[in-house]
Amino acid sequence: MTTLDPTGDQRSEPFEKAWQSLDAAHQLRHDIATHWNELGIDSALRCWIELDERGLGELRVSVEWTTQADALQQSGRDFIAAVKDSLNAAIQATERLTSGITPTPDRPIQFPLCSTPSEFTELHRSGALDGLRPDHLQLLTLFQPYAIEAETPTQISMLRSAMGLLKNVVALVPDAEVFGIWAHSAQPTVLVDPPHKIVELVAEPPTLVRTPTPIARFQVEPTEGAQGLRGRPDVALDIAFALPPWPSNPDEDTVGRRCALLLEVAAEIVRGFERSVGLRESPNRPDLELDVVNLTPENDHDPGRWAPVDYSHYPDLEPRLAQSELGLAVYRDDANNMVMLVHTETGVFGRTIPHARVLEPAVSRGPAAENATLAAAAQWGLPDFVLPPKKIAKGTASRELGDGTVIFGNRALAIQVKSRDVPTDANPARELNWIAKNAAKGARQAAGTVRTLTATPKALNNARGRSMHVDAAAYAWVGVVIIDHDQPPEHISPVSSTPSLAVVALLRREWEFLFDQLRSITAVGAYIHRIKDDEVAPGEHVPQYFELANADLEATRNADSNQNYPAQAQHFSYPLLPREPASSVDTAGAALYRQLLEDVATSSWDRPELDRLNVLHMLDQHPVLERAAIGRRLLDQLRIARDALNGETRFEARRYWLGDNHLQLAFSVLNHLSGHHQAVFRGWTMLRHHEWISGRPAETVDSCRTVAVLLTPRHDGLRPWDTTMYVLFGKIDVDEEELDSYRRIFGSTA
Repeated sequence: MTTLDPTGDQRSEPFEKAWQSLDAAHQLRHDIATHWNELGIDSALRCWIELDERGLGELRVSVEWTTQADALQQSGRDFIAAVKDSLNAAIQATERLTSGITPTPDRPIQFPLCSTPSEFTELHRSGALDGLRPDHLQLLTLFQPYAIEAETPTQISMLRSAMGLLKNVVALVPDAEVFGIWAHSAQPTVLVDPPHKIVELVAEPPTLVRTPTPIARFQVEPTEGAQGLRGRPDVALDIAFALPPWPSNPDEDTVGRRCALLLEVAAEIVRGFERSVGLRESPNRPDLELDVVNLTPENDHDPGRWAPVDYSHYPDLEPRLAQSELGLAVYRDDANNMVMLVHTETGVFGRTIPHARVLEPAVSRGPAAENATLAAAAQWGLPDFVLPPKKIAKGTASRELGDGTVIFGNRALAIQVKSRDVPTDANPARELNWIAKNAAKGARQAAGTVRTLTATPKALNNARGRSMHVDAAAYAWVGVVIIDHDQPPEHISPVSSTPSLAVVALLRREWEFLFDQLRSITAVGAYIHRIKDDEVAPGEHVPQYFELANADLEATRNADSNQNYPAQAQHFSYPLLPREPASSVDTAGAALYRQLLEDVATSSWDRPELDRLNVLHMLDQHPVLERAAIGRRLLDQLRIARDALNGETRFEARRYWLGDNHLQLAFSVLNHLSGHHQAVFRGWTMLRHHEWISGRPAETVDSCRTVAVLLTPRHDGLRPWDTTMYVLFGKIDVDEEELDSYRRIFGSTA
């Protein structure tokens, strides 16, 4: 197989037939010019005048084709056939390299030439293009001869015009005339003997000469008895295709240039197909590693790692840490940063917990803090789970429904943000009093938000601007009060829950720490629900977090692996709260997993938005420490798949079962994605879902869910991969014969 230099035009072996047809078309273009020059068309022109009894006359012409014109017409027919053969050979080679399908007389895929988008859609739905990938379909769509409208870009208009001509000529019956004579730029002369005179002479617009063809119309006065009528057409004659689109400027829009444009367009289509299957380097082929790294959120900062601490200036630090039951301590450095310390067998390690991010300077503090709170959840979590406040009518006025809401699975957070501009004469007692008073107020307001949404479910927009119906009764709620304070005092008291709603209060710095640490709405929300009854005070969440993280780490060492999983499955136990930041293990891997969620979140969707949110929640449940590893594995497999041999189908998949929550997640990479590959991947998903639920207790089957995600590399430079997803719930309708066909392909894991 030929390797191509991206700067050259070396041809690939699988597309040799396409290039040979284009070579033949180039020669035929020269033959057309030769035959036209040999015709001597001017000597074949015949001209005469006709006049009726009303004094109305026409100057007419005709062309008497010689026998040499047969060779011209045949060269034209052969030229169009060669161009079409090239396009057919290119699409057939692409289908063969993508899906392994060799065209046969009863199933030849042809390069489509459709007049409208709906015609192309119907062709796609018929299954005729199932052997191609989505990017191939996009390439085909670009080169379809759709109608040219006023807003159509000039370059696209040129492409469509060329392909429209190809479509029209291909549709001609065999042996039909491909070329005609185009008469244009006429400056006719008509004379008559006196006393008659020509009172009006009008040249006809440019036209294809058909026998006979009027070149000019005129009026003679008086209308009777005219003698000595004579004239000449003085018209330019050029060869033209015998069907639309007609030449717009015969001096520039010539047959030669149209043929050259068709050859150029056809060659670019062949090159595009070669690029799509990796046989020609794309000028902007994405580097997977760099592309994924660039997916990290804007203004993201290093989440920090544990590092050894020089405690030589604090001789009593290590003994005090050793005396701590958990070996944890917190102190503030000279910049007033919070530093978390942990005692290990190899020494003392520390990690800086940064200040909350700077608020928008152009926005007043209260709204700016609310925006920052929701932005942290949307940026480090996912915008789909975050619902900004909505204004609702209350009497003759209106008010906002809380300061924001977060929904994930069957749980939710009602958020209130309280901001403090610290006065210059602030003292700890006054600040403690302000925090206690406003946190209690925020707790009551959060409870009010939940009551309102329970009594009257409402349509709320998430941070992507998509509407969803929220019925508070369907969720387990925790109120969250965020304290925005530049210099919070020490020893803040816990905030009491309300009679109807458990409440957790945090400093904004702690809220941002949780999202920076976990990079998951579901993980942060689970932490808040986990501690809702623990009365953790604002300012104490970082130590509390690491205390629970240590406990989780210890629990994983004693985890029960007696689960009903396939025999070849490996068992892993991850702490719910990791000590290391979720993205610190592998930044690129973590970024890919996040982009996978973004792909699902931003794809077209024809179901209620809450359904999409539930799917995202399933993917967001995956242990945060494993996400970077999944992303790294997918990244490596994408790189291998991108460079796989054409004609080879490479499919790599890994499945995960998450504890006892009846959820199976599958992440796969396939080197191609045609309609046939999609059908096979769907079959693999159905088979693995069926095998999994067949081993589950009968009472749990209806709650079992499978989410299967497939990545396929792209070669067009528009983006590095395509994402496909299937979701299955409970028992599925599939017969045993169909399952057997999938087992023959993929084997059985039952």
